[in-house]
Amino acid sequence: MKQVENFSELDEQLLKTIFTEMERVLNEKDIRLLAAAMAKALGFGGKKIVRMITGFSNETIKLGYDQLTGKEHMDKARIRRKGGGRKSAIEIYPEIEQYILEIVETDTKGDSGRSVKYFVETIF
Repeated sequence: MKQVENFSELDEQLLKTIFTEMERVLNEKDIRLLAAAMAKALGFGGKKIVRMITGFSNETIKLGYDQLTGKEHMDKARIRRKGGGRKSAIEIYPEIEQYILEIVETDTKGDSGRSVKYFVETIF
């Protein structure tokens, strides 16, 4: 594998510009794959440079690299792995609805016939 040599400030600025422009139009999987392709093209030491340019973690670039090279399965129809992404507040705190209802139980919102509790219940 080749090693990064003579990497100038101009080279860094060019890669930053490419990454910034593409980051605006690509989804998170595609931008991760772009970062991995940049690291691969740079050769040994490229991951460190790409981390500096993108702000991505080592793990993110490694995942992209593994997906790019076929070491990690990549479902083309999905952006994230199954089960990936942020969980909803209700999944994390199943009792949240009850807590909110207890807080607003006696409050009203302008109309004494309709309490804040009514509005909270319509959310859940």
